[in-house]
Amino acid sequence: MKQNHNYRVTYKIVHEHNGIRGNKVPKGWGATDALFAASILYPEDGSLSIYFLSKDGRTGKELSDNEWFKVWAMLTNRLLESKTLPTTAHKVLELCWKIILKSVLA
Repeated sequence: MKQNHNYRVTYKIVHEHNGIRGNKVPKGWGATDALFAASILYPEDGSLSIYFLSKDGRTGKELSDNEWFKVWAMLTNRLLESKTLPTTAHKVLELCWKIILKSVLA
């Protein structure tokens, strides 16, 4: 973590080893069985830095590659609905989605 970077969002992931009931989740917090996130930094030099993180609440470990694949596939589908992506990006997504469907339905 860069000490003199002005971060706009902070986060903390807590693994509840024994689980937590919905009525015990602190107000303003979210709760889930697993988490997949991208931590995105916009350094002052104009570059982009992305760190992917995940937590499987069942195991306390990182999500498996199979779970990452599911997230990627669903993100591909979600981005296909975008009205703001350029045409070239949309064409790439269409090709990816067709390949995903073909392999899943095979």
